[in-house]
Amino acid sequence: MQHANAINKAATSNTSCVIYNSTPNGEGNEFYRMRKLTMERRAPDGTILKPEIKGLRYHWSEHPMYDQTWYQNKIKGKSKETIAQEYEISYNTAIV
Repeated sequence: MQHANAINKAATSNTSCVIYNSTPNGEGNEFYRMRKLTMERRAPDGTILKPEIKGLRYHWSEHPMYDQTWYQNKIKGKSKETIAQEYEISYNTAIV
């Protein structure tokens, strides 16, 4: 999304609660940067850093109304990249 960083700064300066919703669009964007902030990571000195923001992730398979049959019907005719992005929450396979 064009100007995503500026939009994020404007939104977070006006409220203490911001809810983002997106599917992965590769690793080189603002949404992926924020997603990384929901994970533990290591500082250059090896110290483990706790997540900076809370993240929620819901895979289609966690929804009680969706099953393997639903999934197989949904992915018919779709590219590997589209399936990764829209159904499997994969950042590194998604199309940028």
